[in-house]
Amino acid sequence: MSTPLEEWEVQDFLNRGINLLLVDFFWTRWLNRSELSDLEMGELAILGQQNLVEPWRHFSGPDSGKIRDLLLANAEEVSSGFQSWIQSNPSSSLLADGIREPLSRLVTADGFSAFTNSGFGKLAEISYGEADSLARKVKSLEHREWTPGDLPQLAVCATLGVLIASALHNKNYRLAFFLSNWFERVGCTDLIV
Repeated sequence: MSTPLEEWEVQDFLNRGINLLLVDFFWTRWLNRSELSDLEMGELAILGQQNLVEPWRHFSGPDSGKIRDLLLANAEEVSSGFQSWIQSNPSSSLLADGIREPLSRLVTADGFSAFTNSGFGKLAEISYGEADSLARKVKSLEHREWTPGDLPQLAVCATLGVLIASALHNKNYRLAFFLSNWFERVGCTDLIV
């Protein structure tokens, strides 16, 4: 069972991950414009450095292992709590279409552990490479050279996967359903297993 401080650490991780995805959406929307002025590229470089590069390093780096370990240590409690919530809310609009991927895998401790390990494993695999890629994009913008935005699909999927597991850990089932819909729509079900 998690302590309040441990649960807060998971909540902070959730907040940072969601913010990363929202900043990436904002940054990419701006970088997809057909023409950007030097001023806009300079501002996007600053935004990218402050709100993507450094936060990505913090979110996906070594500290994420502590969150993974905490989630895995509580896998039985998380999955049984999720099962209980499903059973006590059969008429919830969230369950109208049944429990879809990836949540259907997370109602058992083994399924939760496998999914959590997969998400955090992918995050660890790509962490440094993606940080370098983001830093190169920022450098290009600093030199007023256009660069595409957008985190690659695997980075988005790994982030969504670990956020789903974190939301379930903190009993934020509505957020877990929202994130799982995003996960499915982005095409992550075959990437994080």
